[in-house]
Amino acid sequence: MKVTKKTLLLSLAIAIPLVLGGGYLLAKKVVWPRVKEYRAAKVERSAREYLDKGDYENAMLFVRKNLASSPQNIPSWRLAAEISEKRNDANVLYFLQRLVALEPTMDNRLRLIRLALQWRADDLADRTIAAMGPEARNSAEFHQLAVQTSM
Repeated sequence: MKVTKKTLLLSLAIAIPLVLGGGYLLAKKVVWPRVKEYRAAKVERSAREYLDKGDYENAMLFVRKNLASSPQNIPSWRLAAEISEKRNDANVLYFLQRLVALEPTMDNRLRLIRLALQWRADDLADRTIAAMGPEARNSAEFHQLAVQTSM
């Protein structure tokens, strides 16, 4: 069977856009998210190394870089709060608020209330207590923090 030039051009005109489109979709939907995950994990490891060495400034630089590219990255918000808490920095409240917004667990909320009381942010503590769910009723620590807030 002889392939004519017209048939070959028509086949190429159909195949090339399909291959390029498929490659683009594969890169966008599969490869790029994995590259972002890898980069975020690498930056997070570097931040953790600096934190372990006690170099809070560089650790925070790496965390902020990670949060700039991945603002929904829960481990980075948790690490930022940990670094700020060790630096005795008031930004810990901001980082914990973002963490609670992304991961509203009781432990995160109790930690936010505890630190809000420490930093004298009583209105933040009150709002967080008001937003606690029914699971907090069984927590002695929650009730202790609520009493401290009302004093």
